[in-house]
Amino acid sequence: MIDVRKTGKFIAQCRHEKNLTQKELGDRLNVTDRAVSKWENGRSFPDVNLIEEICRELDIEVSELLAGKKIEPEHYKEETEKMLMGTVRENTMHRFQLIIYLLMTLPLVLILLPILWGDPVWILNVLFWPEGNVLLLKGRSILLIGLIIVFMWCGSYLERYLPEKNLRHSSKKVELFYATMVAAWMIWIVGAGAVINGIKAGGVEGIAAAGIGIVITVGCSIIYFKRAIETARANKEKYEEENPEEK
Repeated sequence: MIDVRKTGKFIAQCRHEKNLTQKELGDRLNVTDRAVSKWENGRSFPDVNLIEEICRELDIEVSELLAGKKIEPEHYKEETEKMLMGTVRENTMHRFQLIIYLLMTLPLVLILLPILWGDPVWILNVLFWPEGNVLLLKGRSILLIGLIIVFMWCGSYLERYLPEKNLRHSSKKVELFYATMVAAWMIWIVGAGAVINGIKAGGVEGIAAAGIGIVITVGCSIIYFKRAIETARANKEKYEEENPEEK
């Protein structure tokens, strides 16, 4: 697994050994000194296209840059394989977590589907359906409820029993994906509902209700996004503390 902060410190160490300033290294790489500073502080990782140039300027191997440390010749193969396996393992766990989140968000999508065929309170009508094709409509709702239960159970089961939970939850992209899906569902249910009801009500009270609904939805979404990023960062740190050999 690549540790951005460790790699950044290693870049700074090698730069000092070469008696280069951040600006001088940046000029050689056609980037700004601020970009070099971000690498060294662990706030960003060099672009893939720059890795070979960085290694050439600092007189290090690519594997050493990615590992964030000098590698002795006799341990080069071992360290390279270890780092590669760690990266593969990390990506695999993140993909598993993405599948879990897809299973957990599909029920949210299924809950919204009946609105498209004009029945916002469809769950209440599973047992008491209005006039019409009772067997077809009732069967459709029962099928939806069955799918929702299956997807929720599968997602919950995998989330609970798949190993390395901290590693699985350490990807900001995956956590933001789940946060986006939940936020979109909240906006649809709460925000859109408040706006529609506010417009129907009309007047100052209606507009105020719509505005409050929008503010609440947007505020909750922002908080949720922020929490997703913080959770990913905290889980990654916790995993690295528990598995120092994976750094």
